[in-house]
Amino acid sequence: MHVRTTGYSGKAGFKTALFLFLFSKGKLIQSYEVSPGTVTNILIEQSMGLAPSASLLLYAVSNENELVADEMKIMVSGLIKNQMTMQYSVKRQMVGRDVKLTVTSDPNSFIFLVAIDKGSQLLKAPNDITFQQVKEGIMEFDTREERDDPYPGPIMFRKKRFAVGSFYQGTAANEILETVGIVLMTDAYVAETNNDYFMYDMVPEAGVALDIGNKQSDGLGEKIQTESESSNNVRKNFPETWIWLNEVTGADGKYENTFTLPDTITAWTTRGFVISPTNGLGIATNVQVEGFKQFFVVVSLPALAVRGDKIEVKLVVFNYFSDQKTVRVTLKQSQDYMIFVDSNNTTQALNSDFTETVQVPAGLSKGINVFVKPTTIGNIMIRVEALSGTQVTDVNDIVEKIISVDPEGKTKYGGVQQLFEAQSTLQTLIVNPDFPSDFVQDSRKITVSVTGDIFGQSLQNLDSMIRAPYGCGEQNMISLVPNIYALSYMEAVNNVKPEIEQKAKKNMQQGYQRELNYKHPNGGFSAFGKSDNSFTTWLTAFVMKSFAQASKFIFIDEKVLADAKDAIMSQSNRDGSFNEPGNVIHKDMMTGTSAGPMLTAYVYIAFKETQKAGNAIPDTFDASLTLQYLENFYQNTPGLTAFQRAVLAYCFALGNSQLQLSNVLVDLNGVSTISEEGDLRCWCDLKKKEVGNQKMYSTYDVKPSAIETAAYVLLTHVEKGDMTSGRPIAKWMISQINGKGGFLSTQDTVMGLQALSSYAEKLSSGQKDATVTFKSMGHQDVTFTLNNDNAILLQSKSMPNVDQIAQNGITIEVQGAGNIVAAVNWEYNINVAGNFPDLHVQATSYTIDYYNILIEACVWYDGFGDNGMGMMYVDLPTGYHCTNMEALQKDSRVQRLDFSGKTLSFYFNQLSKSKSCLDVKAMWDYIVLDTKPCFVTGQFYYQPEKQSMTSYSLSPNKRTGTASSISVSYFLFMILIAGSSLVYF
Repeated sequence: MHVRTTGYSGKAGFKTALFLFLFSKGKLIQSYEVSPGTVTNILIEQSMGLAPSASLLLYAVSNENELVADEMKIMVSGLIKNQMTMQYSVKRQMVGRDVKLTVTSDPNSFIFLVAIDKGSQLLKAPNDITFQQVKEGIMEFDTREERDDPYPGPIMFRKKRFAVGSFYQGTAANEILETVGIVLMTDAYVAETNNDYFMYDMVPEAGVALDIGNKQSDGLGEKIQTESESSNNVRKNFPETWIWLNEVTGADGKYENTFTLPDTITAWTTRGFVISPTNGLGIATNVQVEGFKQFFVVVSLPALAVRGDKIEVKLVVFNYFSDQKTVRVTLKQSQDYMIFVDSNNTTQALNSDFTETVQVPAGLSKGINVFVKPTTIGNIMIRVEALSGTQVTDVNDIVEKIISVDPEGKTKYGGVQQLFEAQSTLQTLIVNPDFPSDFVQDSRKITVSVTGDIFGQSLQNLDSMIRAPYGCGEQNMISLVPNIYALSYMEAVNNVKPEIEQKAKKNMQQGYQRELNYKHPNGGFSAFGKSDNSFTTWLTAFVMKSFAQASKFIFIDEKVLADAKDAIMSQSNRDGSFNEPGNVIHKDMMTGTSAGPMLTAYVYIAFKETQKAGNAIPDTFDASLTLQYLENFYQNTPGLTAFQRAVLAYCFALGNSQLQLSNVLVDLNGVSTISEEGDLRCWCDLKKKEVGNQKMYSTYDVKPSAIETAAYVLLTHVEKGDMTSGRPIAKWMISQINGKGGFLSTQDTVMGLQALSSYAEKLSSGQKDATVTFKSMGHQDVTFTLNNDNAILLQSKSMPNVDQIAQNGITIEVQGAGNIVAAVNWEYNINVAGNFPDLHVQATSYTIDYYNILIEACVWYDGFGDNGMGMMYVDLPTGYHCTNMEALQKDSRVQRLDFSGKTLSFYFNQLSKSKSCLDVKAMWDYIVLDTKPCFVTGQFYYQPEKQSMTSYSLSPNKRTGTASSISVSYFLFMILIAGSSLVYF
């Protein structure tokens, strides 16, 4: 690079040296000092440290005390040094056969690959890692301010060298310095710059922007495999994701593996990236391999259905041979469904296989429609055969597809969990599953399970502990926090199971990354992220303590934690309390004021638990002042709820406020309910009923706040070391665990598991040697054996003969040493819609046109008080998909919208007395006759017992003013699925 100092606008010269600085990604890379009047060659080596761009800044002070400066941007190649390629051994291969994939990169690079069905990308774009994304991400670190017109000055080209006029002609020096992120502080005169030139060598024929990266192979070979004309293999493997792996390249930089193509006739798009210890990230160009047959049948039907739906099955036969084929297409009869065919504008049932013979021209296809009506529930298999000719050597294709069939109605759950403590004598318990009289036929299921560990059931369901959705910032924590307690517990009892540890860490990493989506620029968090007007102190405190606890097991950015602490402290008051600037969806934590004492108590606990996790708390947090504020609140506030007292008790235990702790525990015991035997304690309505000679206790209308109350009191006793007082609370809490290992919603599950894991860590593990037998009349006994090796695992079995069990009950017999948790869980469906007083839902369906429907779903609450976040769930009919998701997501009343299976989940900050009505538009993918009623449910997330439900059926009526619209994208989708050939029906 040449720097020339002569000819500076006719001025007398410089009284200082010329200073040259090289910046990249906001950092100073190199600096130089050049004497005036000289020509100096400076060699700047291109490196990853400069890529993808660098800024070159030149400035000096003239003899007239004027600051002059110039700057230019240089594009640099080499951002990605680890060059990765992928290549399949063939471009096209017959389905069910093997293909070889070769990956090249730097030696010992970690490879990450995924191959997905190209057809699935039509529904949602894949989450790729691309070179452009990497470049844009790195450029965010560049402090250089971009201008709309970066080259207004004259450029005079020479061979291998050109002179560049001032890049920002007429721009002051201070603006040039600011362009590269330099703050100007000078007593020199600053004036407008002129067209002064400096020269630098160029890479031949490269221009200003140097070449970026190398062109990579498309990875597709030229050899095309063909099939024999006959194939008796059944095609039944139709995944959306074919390859999902991480491996390591060898010392030669290669990785090769052979994969068997699935049975789908499609193109498989393969994406990949590598990470090298020396050269970092490498990204490959996507490659494809086609799974193909010259003769095949496509069977299209919905993945989910309801028993009794009459579902259209689309059968399309493709013939890529050079001659026309006479094809006999057969849909096999089954006990799991009935077959119907069109007959005089109606459907007629068949008592045999459906068979139709069609002529399929060369290079074209032929379509057939038929209907099936599932008569059983569960996964049913539909088999279709397409045969051309009568000889074994003739071409054929056989396809088997699975459809999941649900019973009619809405699913409800129940269960009994019981902690059996070590005894030498036989212990028994009779459980009678509680089924209503109007349950849907064949919908009842009963599962029995046993574990030798208080935390065992939760450990087996770390990724699915609750049945409620968790799509907001607070609910997302359910995917992270229970895993923290699981790993802490296993370490504490010295019984780490590698498979559970691996799953827990993966869940934590995913939960951590998702939670960052709800972060505000100031470091705080809120339920719906930046779409909320402000962060919330409460959620930020929850996230802070959870991230601090998780940092023991996974990487947590310290800056994220520091920013969260700063955000919380920005809401502190001089009296030790804290304000809430945002909307808290967990209303039990608030007391009606912006500086609620319960919020302050929660923040105090969060800082204390953060400190216990080994993470520093801010110097500005005065723990003694906040504790004093909480003590005054307790002493001077009559009529506190049990929940409020429980939270304060844990605060006093953490702060070692012994006097107030003793007083609040006396208060809590006074308002608790305890069983006659003294082995159960809760802050709820505990009822006793007689079953034979057994005394069984049931909790009616248990609320999440009752679980949280018990959890805080149990944590208080554990903090004190008083395990005896905690035992009846822990036993009651265990009885409330659902079949998934959690409780009702997010906070009660998080707090409940924290309390139970802390309690269980303090218990002596002791010897485990027990047998648990489940007995029922007319049913073979189910026996589980427990010992120290399998105690932490959950053993379970589905029970047949549900009718007999429902009539006679199940007897649990436990004998041996150790604490045992035995459970009987059941589920069933009901068709009757129920309503909670003051919470209302309404649903009406309309026909837009032959293809489209509209569901008007409304929810409102005309009761008193704010019950926190509200939910509305809208079930779609079988065979339909929502067509206006984007518009619904933009509705100002909807904080978030999730879709799973066939249910739309709408989140509202709160439900008011005015109706919140949403128009859900849907279009059929498959014709479905006799569709069963669909449900719309309204619910308060933190009070799930407050739930109302209604149903709707498809209606031929049109709503006035509804426009007809047929989705063009749908037809494009069907054409792409069918292939490039014309389909005749």
